[in-house]
Amino acid sequence: MLALLLGPACRPDSQQTLPVAPASASAVAPGVRVANTANTANTAPARSPSPAPGPVRRPTQKPPKRVLFVGNSFVHSGPLPEVLGLLVKSAQISDVSLEMSAESGWSLADHRKSQATLASLDKPGWDVVVLQDQSTRPTAKMGKPEEFRDDALWLIERLRQKSPKARVVLFQTWAQHPSAWVYQEHYKDFASMTEDLRRGYVGVVEAYVRKFGTEEPQLVPALARVGDAWERYLAQPGALRLHGQDGVHPSDAGKYLNALVFFRVLYQRPTAKLVGWTLPQADAAALQALADSLPDE
Repeated sequence: MLALLLGPACRPDSQQTLPVAPASASAVAPGVRVANTANTANTAPARSPSPAPGPVRRPTQKPPKRVLFVGNSFVHSGPLPEVLGLLVKSAQISDVSLEMSAESGWSLADHRKSQATLASLDKPGWDVVVLQDQSTRPTAKMGKPEEFRDDALWLIERLRQKSPKARVVLFQTWAQHPSAWVYQEHYKDFASMTEDLRRGYVGVVEAYVRKFGTEEPQLVPALARVGDAWERYLAQPGALRLHGQDGVHPSDAGKYLNALVFFRVLYQRPTAKLVGWTLPQADAAALQALADSLPDE
């Protein structure tokens, strides 16, 4: 696990604090410390996002102080908590701990069996836990959406044993680059793969509501619609490439947009004029405008 501790009041608990490398793609701002807490672990037509099942009216939440990301390389690319930490610091939000349990190629089924992940979930006092599955597992055409839903609900129940009021955010991931092989065998275009992923993550929310109801609406999982943000942005003329060279993982622009979406979802503030990370100001501003145009979850 990797933890980011922001603000003078935060101290690592029996953890080794590592110096932050300056001026690199993964560097964080001065004052943000990175602690190792566990073993290592282009253009498409836009569609309107599917609404989350509802009506679920969530009350206004306090800005989270302790956030855990559970996922794979889509989380540790950046890493996402580091880039989000830069935005948090830029917004002058202090005393925030952003942690992750992320291993390349892992699904939520792997995390369900991981003692390290379960030990992290069992720490009391989480404000938010983010769940992200392997990139195609939530899909009907390439994955196992029923198993994805079962694993997500199991992890949510495990979390609530020690953090009964923790919010859960589902990390709806993005479709692969239009040049990827999946469009020869499974999908006709970027939008259709985005839709399949969207339905998979919405399915977890629907399953949660069927099992637990909406009497406590703040506990119904929310969606971080990262995949929808990618689809909407890539429909714009002159869009930056969001995919990395492998067509699956994010480029720096993609990593930055991911962090912007999470900032909006978690802190419910506009992203305009926040730090641009590695991107030129004009490019960062365009991605910020896109993130701020997304509907509130």
